[in-house]
Amino acid sequence: MVLQYRRQQGKLKANLRRPNAMAITITRVTEANAEDLLSQIARTS
Repeated sequence: MVLQYRRQQGKLKANLRRPNAMAITITRVTEANAEDLLSQIARTS
């Protein structure tokens, strides 16, 4: 558990140094989620 936490903290600090990369990652995840939602809506209707 402690190792996992430390790894996450390291990732967070690395992302703070590269905020653009973090923003791009969040955008990609959001786009993927939106596509999933749209496909689910298309299936149900």
